[in-house]
Amino acid sequence: MKTLNPFSFFQLHPNALLIQWKKDPSDQLLNEILTLKSELSTHLKEIKGITQGYQSLLILFEKPLKSISKKQNEILTIYNAISQFKEPIAKHWTLPVCYDPIFGYDLLSLSNQLEIEPTKLIELHSCSVYRVQFIGFLPGFLYLNGLPKVLNTQRKAIPSPKVQPGSVGIGGSQTGIYPIESPGGWHIIGNTPVNLFNPEAKFPCFAESGDKISFEPISQNEYAKIKKAYTKGTYTLKHD
Repeated sequence: MKTLNPFSFFQLHPNALLIQWKKDPSDQLLNEILTLKSELSTHLKEIKGITQGYQSLLILFEKPLKSISKKQNEILTIYNAISQFKEPIAKHWTLPVCYDPIFGYDLLSLSNQLEIEPTKLIELHSCSVYRVQFIGFLPGFLYLNGLPKVLNTQRKAIPSPKVQPGSVGIGGSQTGIYPIESPGGWHIIGNTPVNLFNPEAKFPCFAESGDKISFEPISQNEYAKIKKAYTKGTYTLKHD
């Protein structure tokens, strides 16, 4: 059931309007955001682009808005015309991850902090199915919901100056993967040999908001083989 006026409007720029939901992030909210994003892209005029967040849509227009109230009413009309927020057709990707401490250099310290055996931490993390909420922070950085509550933990007090590409981390109630080298405050528990972001490709990031992600534990030897195959272009990421 829809909530009357479930979001607030904020004008951040003469050409930009932010829609901010009054709900906590969830799969249901993601379906709502993705549905409205699609409808706005289809029916709203003079859109240059739409950027999505956990609880928001930032709409960039080609020209400065002449009437904010008129545009807000137009958006609300489009929203109210939506009969149902369905989960979009999405892919389910399986990413290979090596959880060996050589890659997951925070695995043991995080295990001690959470009072969970490393093998149990890996089992919990890799047995969950995650959903891509949105892509941000870095090009190709996937924000994933679905982390078991027992693995929720605060980010590092002191961020790491260099986090390697492919690093899988836990921060707060989320897990994510660093697509390129970057400073980072998440606890690194593993690494995937798959390149997550290719700016030269038609679709630079393999996944989209709404897609699902599973992690498949692999050994160091398997990691090396996949890394080599991926570099040669002979490895295909599994999905259904």
